[in-house]
Formats: sequence, C-alpha cells, structure tokens
Amino acid sequence: MDISSLLASLAARHLPDYDAARGLLRLRMRTNPHCAPFQELPDLFATRESLYFAHLLLHRHRGAPDPRALRILEEVVAAQCADGGERDGLWHYYADLDVNAWPAPDPNWADFNAMALLLILHTDGARLPSALREKVVASVHRAARFVMRRNVAVGYTNIALKGAFVTFAAGELTGDAALLAYARERVEKIRRKIVADGRIAEYLSPTYAGVSLAALAAFDALVGDAAARAAMREVQHIFWRHILGRFHAPSGLLAGPHSRAYDAGLGSARSTLGLLLAKLAGERPLRLESRKAEEPLSAIMGAVLAPDAPAEALADALNPERRADLIDPAYVENDGLLVTYTTHLEPAFCLGSVNRHDGWGQRQNIVAYWPVAGGDFGRLGYRTLNDGHALAAGIVHAAQAGGRVLAGVTLAPGRDAHPYITVSSLTSAQLGGEIFWEQPDGRMRVRVEGREAATRAELELDLAPGALVELATETHTVHLRLLALVSPSASAAPMPRLSWDGTRGRLWMPWHEGAAREFSWDQLAGSRLAFTVGITSDPAAPEPAPAEQALPADGEWRLAWAGLALALPRVSPVFR
Repeated sequence: MDISSLLASLAARHLPDYDAARGLLRLRMRTNPHCAPFQELPDLFATRESLYFAHLLLHRHRGAPDPRALRILEEVVAAQCADGGERDGLWHYYADLDVNAWPAPDPNWADFNAMALLLILHTDGARLPSALREKVVASVHRAARFVMRRNVAVGYTNIALKGAFVTFAAGELTGDAALLAYARERVEKIRRKIVADGRIAEYLSPTYAGVSLAALAAFDALVGDAAARAAMREVQHIFWRHILGRFHAPSGLLAGPHSRAYDAGLGSARSTLGLLLAKLAGERPLRLESRKAEEPLSAIMGAVLAPDAPAEALADALNPERRADLIDPAYVENDGLLVTYTTHLEPAFCLGSVNRHDGWGQRQNIVAYWPVAGGDFGRLGYRTLNDGHALAAGIVHAAQAGGRVLAGVTLAPGRDAHPYITVSSLTSAQLGGEIFWEQPDGRMRVRVEGREAATRAELELDLAPGALVELATETHTVHLRLLALVSPSASAAPMPRLSWDGTRGRLWMPWHEGAAREFSWDQLAGSRLAFTVGITSDPAAPEPAPAEQALPADGEWRLAWAGLALALPRVSPVFR
C-alpha cells in the first residue's frame, strides 16, 4: 500500500472542508444519540477530525509547519473545557457547542483528542512554536486528569487502552506523579485482565481493534518506562494474535462475531486497522476489502505508528488456505455466564457466532463473509429489528461447530445505558428477527425445498416454518431453516417471508406486524424463535436433518441439531 499517495488523497479531499475564518474543519454532523438535542444543526466544526487533519498537514510538509495546522491546534485547545469543574479537560464533538450544555457528554473525547495531541507532539512537537507547544502540553495534561477522574472499566477495551496511554504519556511529559501512579496501576490491571485471563472483552471489533492497536503502538513509541512498555507490548502481541488469528485472507476481512461493528468489513482497507495490517504485511500479498473508497482521517494514526505483532501469527493470517476452528472467552456476564465467541475459517468463507449476547446495533452476533471478485465480499448475518431498527432486547443464543450454527432468540429488556434502549415496555408495528445476506455480483441461486424459488432475479414469498432455504454460490452453499416462531402472548405469528432482489436477500421472521402496539415485557417474555445456518464448500455434503425440539416441564426450550445443543430459558434474563 502506498501510504504517501493515500495521505495525499486524504489531504486533497479535506482541504475544501477547512474553514479559514474559524480555523477548523467544517464537517457534516453525524447521527449520534449523545447529540440528540442538536440534530437540527447541519455542518459543525469537529474537534477530533480537525486534529487528525492538522497532523496530516504537519506530516506531509516537513519544512516550516503549515499555518493551518498551527491554527487548528490553537482552536482545539481553546475549545477544551477548562473551568475547573466536573468536565474540566473534556471536549465536545464540535467546537461550536458548549461541553457544559451537553446533556449526555461523551467522555471518550478526552481520550481521543489527547491521544491525537500526544502523537502530534511526538512526531512534530519540536517544530511547533514554543508558546503553542506549552498550550498543547497543558491541554493534554488537563485531558489526562479528566481520564483519571473518570477511571473507565478495563473491560471497555479500546478506551481503557487509550486512557492508559494518555495518562502514562502525559504523566511522563509533565512530571505529574499522581498521573504516573494511576497509569502504572492501570497498566497492571489491563495486563492482568488480558494476559492472565486471556480475554478481549471487546472481541473482534473491526472498528475498535484499530483504535486499541493504535493505542498500544503509541504506548510503545512514546512511553519511556521500560517495564510499562514491556507489559503493554505483551498485551499488544496478545491483541494481534486475537486479530490475526481471525483474519480471513481470501476475503480480506476480520471474521466474526463482532462485539462492536458499525458496518461490515474492516471499515475499508484504508482504516487504521487496515493500514496497520498493511504495514505488518510489507511486501507480502495482502487482500483488504475495498468496498469503501474513502479513507477516514484517523488513517494518519496508522501512517505514523509502527505495529508490533508475532511473526508466526502474521504468517498464519496471510495464508489463504488456512482452516481453523477457534473458541475463546470474552467476559463473565452479570449472571455468571461465560460469554464465548466461536469462529470457523476456510478458504471459501468464514463464519462466527457468540454463545449469548444482546442485539444492540453494533453487535454482529452471527455473521459470515466470503470473497467476491473485484475486492468485494458477500455476507450473511442475523439481527433483531423493531420497526426497522436494531433492537438491543433481542438476545441471541447460539452453538456452533465448524460451518454450522444452531441459534435461538429471546427478548429481554436492558443490557446497557445507551439512551436509545427501552427498558420499561416496547411499542412496535413490526417486530421480528431477520437473517440477511448480500451477494454483490448477483451470482447466487436461491432455492426453497430443493426447487428454484423464482425464474427471475426478484422474489418475495411466504415461507412455512421448517422449510429449507438454499443459497448457492460458485464456492459454497448456505442452508437456512427457521425451526419455530413463538409470538408475544402466544398469539398467532405472522407468516415468515423470503425476499431476494438479485444482490440482497432476507428471511424475515416476524413476531408482530400490523398496527403499532405497546407490549409489556411480561407479554414479550415468552417470545422466541430458532433457526439453523449451515455453510459448506463441499458440493457433496448433505444438509443435516431438521433440528429436534423439546419443551420439558422446567420450561426451557431445548434444541439439538447436527451434534449441537441449545437451551433457551423460559424467561430470558434481564441484561443490565
């Protein structure tokens, strides 16, 4: 990958966004629940992205510093809260908006912006005017103090790692003994959590793996304490084994399941994670999915940092013929259940699932990928939807062996504190589960019970529970079967539907469709559905017989299929 050309393209694309009067990048405001009261504002001056742009300008012009970069640093430092209050050290997403007027502030912006400033100081600090450099150091110090006061849980992987870097580097930079003591303790907690427990709580996140690994590489580059660097290098190696062990070389994707993913794939070959992978691969062949044409501004981090990964893990990851079945722990849930994730890799496809997780929009609890010509990819996944939006209350339970997954879904309130998650009742006009798939080149045959579903590309048909759906590509075949669908309050479930438009398809399994209705959680507690997913690259492999089902006196719904077993609770536990 030509990083210089990539950065030149990135700079050219964002130069028109620079507002000379304001000294910052003016960008289209993204949708975010934290910003709900400000949704009517169109284009705003982004603090984090402006810092990335400033670093990009400094990195590309090695003579006198670009005046625009210096102006950005002045403006972002000035936008930081510095009133000595509870939010002292924090930034808003947007310099136009007051941090103290933010109803639900995002404390992560102290970590993100402080890390961006520290990297600028590392690569270009000597070129900054002394007065500006002092302001930047003071700003980093203030942000690090905010990070220390917040003291985020170590299971919040990417922010815990970023915060450890920010507090340690800022402590060394300023000589703040309290910060250094805190940072040393954090490093040990993280090392103990990841090394001793062998767990990445934020498992296989295409988005946040890049954030985490950039923080670990930054720690190795900037922190002077040799013992702390050694501890975090050990963490970095474990993290890279975690990622490289599930990198699917034929498709250029990180296999699932994903604890947090904004969309499919790595978020482009030009993402932070994509750039770090490209640096590790060097001259060796490396396919990275290229569905997204535009690189993010955060790519500057991947450009200036040097990743450190175990050589044997990298060699395995780059092998397009690799076959592997992997099961790992993530964390222990509040009710004592060990959450584990399973991944199957083979040349034709990869398939992953988690044994139990909520249906928050960033989850990819069951997901498969496969390569498509031209650098694109196909995929299949499951999500629970309420009126077209992902529903965190859809709890996925799954068991997997190789290319087969036996899955069930129940409903329960809660799970986390995100402001858009309903915990009292649920109003719905359309509630159900969806198995969706994409085949961008259209080279897929859709059959139901062994018969072509339609003679034309597009189809929409009702599907009886138990019917076998077959999705056949040139390299593999997917078998889907809806086993059962139980609606709220034991009412009759609407008919499941299969649709396909030539490149996208779905199996819709509705619990409720019709007039908007408010359901109590007592009514929803008995709702459940179950299905099987089987993927094989062997054209002679028979599809296993339908799953066996039992509802014994204890109320658990027990399923068995192809050597897999699953028990769905009578009432799903409330996730908090």
